[in-house]
Amino acid sequence: MKLGFYIVSILFISLVGYLVYTNSPFLAVSLSRLGVYPHQDSQWVPVSLSDTVVVSSGATGTILVGDSLSGVVVQVDKFLSIQDANPLFAEAIKLSRNQDFTGSLDILNKIKQTSTSIDEKSIVDFNISINKFFLDRIEWTLSYIDLSKETSYPPRIRALALQRIYLMYRKYNDTTILRKAVDSLWIVWISEDQAKLEYMKKAYEIYPLPGSALLLMQSELNSINNRNDALAVYKKYKINIDRGISEMQKTQGELTEATSAMLYRAQKVGNLYRDYAISSREEVESLYKDLIQFDQDRKLTINKQYALVYYANFLADIGDNTAAESILSILLADRLEAALVEWLPKTKDLTALRSMNPITDKSIQVFIDFLWPIIK
Repeated sequence: MKLGFYIVSILFISLVGYLVYTNSPFLAVSLSRLGVYPHQDSQWVPVSLSDTVVVSSGATGTILVGDSLSGVVVQVDKFLSIQDANPLFAEAIKLSRNQDFTGSLDILNKIKQTSTSIDEKSIVDFNISINKFFLDRIEWTLSYIDLSKETSYPPRIRALALQRIYLMYRKYNDTTILRKAVDSLWIVWISEDQAKLEYMKKAYEIYPLPGSALLLMQSELNSINNRNDALAVYKKYKINIDRGISEMQKTQGELTEATSAMLYRAQKVGNLYRDYAISSREEVESLYKDLIQFDQDRKLTINKQYALVYYANFLADIGDNTAAESILSILLADRLEAALVEWLPKTKDLTALRSMNPITDKSIQVFIDFLWPIIK
């Protein structure tokens, strides 16, 4: 059994090595079948958004752009430019880019202490937390918690701080982050699932971001077994989910949150269609196609590949294996990102793919055989 798995793994790795890259003509043709077209650079989109962090105060439309790998945040809002107005802020950015996070923090803390603008102070405070991430993950968590408790700050940035903690907990699969956050908010830890739910309730009460709205919606759907109640729950959260995603799509640096929420929305609406005939297949597919186009335009390659996997799983889940295989052929026309393969073991909701039978494309069969030990 183990030998068979190792052989399949080797075959899969060999397959990945021969797959063509994102900009290949074949991939462009394949994506065009979905109505998704190759990336077109635009004036407001950086060349590589995977390295971008943006913070919006939510009060004056202030937008910050920076490099997530160095914790740098640069003010670009046309109404208020902290970088232009404050040379110290520009110096803090320079130090961050040089990975001198301690020096950057010293300057940012001085700006925070002397600032008289709530919007400026909240943005600087958020960036203090970003820098702390590279020094001490627990200290970073507590910094975001403190920010979320600052009632003078705009509600949206306070809720965003809590959501960033949750995303990092999920990304690193580190319950230490969640436990520290939950303890700091005086939430009693009974179980991990209960702690996540209570934590996101806190975030939602501050400001209804789509991540917390989707999690709370799913929690309520878990105790429902009829269409009318499921529809009522969906309508209850839909406005905040759609509005929140729209806000994040327009805010550089919240693009990671945007694409994550778009994927979770498509998955949950797909489940509602499958279980209760709420929405339609066309709407669900439209959500996936919009997500894939969003990721394609911004060169969010890993996110796009995740979207294709979940899209295929949805189609397999509703019994259309032919369409699911077609989507997987598009996925495998690209070079699979190493992070995708690394993260797949943490994914437990792709079991519909294993039910695809027969599979006509041998490369897809290798991919499914590789997935099976992970998703069983």
